[in-house]
Amino acid sequence: MIRFVEKHYTDSDFTIGVADNIGYYTETEGYIRGNRNGTGYFMGCQAGLTCIGIDSVGNVRGCESMYDEKFIEGNLREKSLYTIWNDSNAFAYNRQFTLEQLSGSCSRCSNKKHCAGGCRSYNYFTTGKLYESLYCAHF
Repeated sequence: MIRFVEKHYTDSDFTIGVADNIGYYTETEGYIRGNRNGTGYFMGCQAGLTCIGIDSVGNVRGCESMYDEKFIEGNLREKSLYTIWNDSNAFAYNRQFTLEQLSGSCSRCSNKKHCAGGCRSYNYFTTGKLYESLYCAHF
């Protein structure tokens, strides 16, 4: 996949967008993430830190991709977004994250300080673990 995007990115008449499961901190990451000058590396999961997802019934999650009910931090029909966002216990999987929580290859990776184990949603729904990315191109 990475080689395909890299090969066809400049030849394409359409935008090729990549998600967070392409691996992190490889030689071509900045380029294939849409920055033709090669800058722009993944800086860790931002769910509940700089973004949120709100579904059609008002449930608030750190990321809409985290569709498991355990990631619902509140509902807009019951609480204001301000209250949900400012709850000190909300989005704990990221807001209270420490590098010591990383497991497997991520715990030994030289990029762990920046990557922080990758996309939480992708990790959780492929492995059942939040803090280990088994499919990172770096390994």
